[in-house]
Amino acid sequence: MQEMIQIYDTFHSSEDKMNPIYHEKFKAGIEIKIDAEGTMLNARNIENEDQETLIPVTEKSAMRTSGIEPHPLCDQLQYIADDYANQYFHNKNNEKVFFKDNSNRYKAYLNGLNEWAESQYSHPKVVAILKFIKKGNVFSQLKKIKVLDEDVEESKVKGILVRFIIQGCGKIEECWKDPELIDCYINYYQSKLKGSDVSYLTGKNETKTDNFPKSIRYPGDGAKLLSVNSTDTNDFTFRGRFKTTSEILSIGSIDSQKMHNALKWLISQRGIRNNDYVTVVWESDFKTIPLPNQGTDDLFSNFVRMDQPVISSVDSKTIIQNLFTKEYKEKINPTSSVYLLSFDSATKGRLSLVQQATLQSSQYLENLEDWHVGAEWKHKKSKKNLKTYSYIGVPNVNQIVYSIYGHESDAGMDIKGSETYVNRQVQRLYTCIVLNRPIPKDFVKKAVLRASMPEAFKNQTNWEKILSIACSLVKKEHSEKKEEYTLALETGKLGKRRDYLYGRLLAIADVIEKSRLRNQNVDRPTNAMRYMNMFSKHPYRTWTIIHESILPYLNGYNEAIRTYYLNLIQSVMIDFKEGDFENDKPLNGLYLLGYYCQRDDIYSKWKEKKQHEINNTERESE
Repeated sequence: MQEMIQIYDTFHSSEDKMNPIYHEKFKAGIEIKIDAEGTMLNARNIENEDQETLIPVTEKSAMRTSGIEPHPLCDQLQYIADDYANQYFHNKNNEKVFFKDNSNRYKAYLNGLNEWAESQYSHPKVVAILKFIKKGNVFSQLKKIKVLDEDVEESKVKGILVRFIIQGCGKIEECWKDPELIDCYINYYQSKLKGSDVSYLTGKNETKTDNFPKSIRYPGDGAKLLSVNSTDTNDFTFRGRFKTTSEILSIGSIDSQKMHNALKWLISQRGIRNNDYVTVVWESDFKTIPLPNQGTDDLFSNFVRMDQPVISSVDSKTIIQNLFTKEYKEKINPTSSVYLLSFDSATKGRLSLVQQATLQSSQYLENLEDWHVGAEWKHKKSKKNLKTYSYIGVPNVNQIVYSIYGHESDAGMDIKGSETYVNRQVQRLYTCIVLNRPIPKDFVKKAVLRASMPEAFKNQTNWEKILSIACSLVKKEHSEKKEEYTLALETGKLGKRRDYLYGRLLAIADVIEKSRLRNQNVDRPTNAMRYMNMFSKHPYRTWTIIHESILPYLNGYNEAIRTYYLNLIQSVMIDFKEGDFENDKPLNGLYLLGYYCQRDDIYSKWKEKKQHEINNTERESE
């Protein structure tokens, strides 16, 4: 919290997107232009993209719901229009229905505006708006110039916020952009603060506040980070331990405003939002840093996008390391700090800090580099106006978690109905990435299980994504054990493990059948895919079934290709250690690496052969 106050003091004057204290941003629907004498010059309905408006607020008006708490300057029609209750509309039965009485709201707004106008911190714009409001015909004038419909229903207009442009009261006519007006209100509001107590945030004597802001994560967010349930001295919640509520929590009004405004700004600029779960990450010098949710392709726009199916592990590792050095390590002070805060809400009204971490920038970058290098795999991605392409690296965290824990929909993988549970998984993965902790075993197990059930997916693309993601997580799990698996086929000690070899056999069977089906224009899953889940549980028993099913397809090839596949199967069988092939216990995630790499290796050789034939044909034609 103290860090937030320091951020506000350092950056609020240079960052126009950070709210000044006692100011909030709301969406205004109507803009009224007046002169210094309060005469309306014109008005307009504001387009959606231009509605965001900074307005002065009190601590109570900023958090108002249904009570009467007027904003000091710009407010809704039901507050500023004295002729509001004189308006009516016709219902379905063509009966006149008058607007509700707003006299209490109007009087409260007028008294507050009048008090500011008469103070030593007044401003010509405030006086001009006061003169306009006192004329009492705001609503009628808006109807007269067709800004509001003649027979408009009350429910459609009562909540419309009105902002003002004042001509002849300074160079900057827009009241929400005028720094002098903003400073006048801050000084005016602070002059009204009474009493003094020690603020637990800074140790300074300030006016204590029990009214803490909302809208922290996004506009309209009703959850508060701090709250006081009751200020009643007869409330026995704290009695017996403390004499007053101030002994439990005492935060100064100004400190509260600075802290919350800085936090809102950080979330808007550096925040990562997953439903109601929000994480904010920043570097102490506010240099650009990679975020833990970003995928490798998100981080490096010029990263190698592959046409070839296989790239050596050494090359891809070096590429990622060089990109991290060039884009971040060389530009950031290694002794600076990186902060991570994560927030979530158990209820609509309560916001909790669920995760906090502070690291040196150099350590943070090393941890993220380890994630992108350790979990690198080949993934396919499609962007708007771009063809599907492949890249080496890691997908973004949302894609990983959604693929593992989501359900399939027309738009891809969806998490509707499971948002709270998925938020917890996102939090766990952030912890692993930022603090360089081992990937949770249940993460890997769930990914492998889903990738082992291709028949459960309606869209083949969704299964291919979870297959690549499962391979990434399995590779990362083994890299934590100093076992470096690569994208190319493993031929050494790591490639002779039972699980890896069984995966290779599955890929060979899959390719043999799929190629023949494609040539026959038959669109159906191969037996290897149909039996994949059973194969992962009982590989020895299931391989016998799969092997028998591919024999007719093998016989459909010419002798050269048939011999190639038979030799390939035999070369894999030879690499099994004695007793491993007959062992029918379930396979671990390594079988997916073996499957993926073997399949890619076959397709790669096909592509190379085809390209070689094309090149020879071109030479002959010359």
